[in-house]
Amino acid sequence: MVMLLYTHPLNAEREARSAAGEFVPAVAAVCPQRSAAEPPQADERLRAPALNDDWAASARAWETLDEGPLTELLKRAEQAGRCG
Repeated sequence: MVMLLYTHPLNAEREARSAAGEFVPAVAAVCPQRSAAEPPQADERLRAPALNDDWAASARAWETLDEGPLTELLKRAEQAGRCG
């Protein structure tokens, strides 16, 4: 459907008014941007239990993550306020 609309006369009219490509989400102007240098974070504690179908160990790993890193991330998010 999108490709069919691409050749529609409406798009030519919009381009003539130079409205094409001017959409800027309001969130982008308000939210701080993450640095491109910041690598994504991954915690390996869930990997081995999942690969070994060890669901008891997986549950323990989730509990450990919930009590530590995830609690810390939640606190940081709450302190930062809403953004996006």
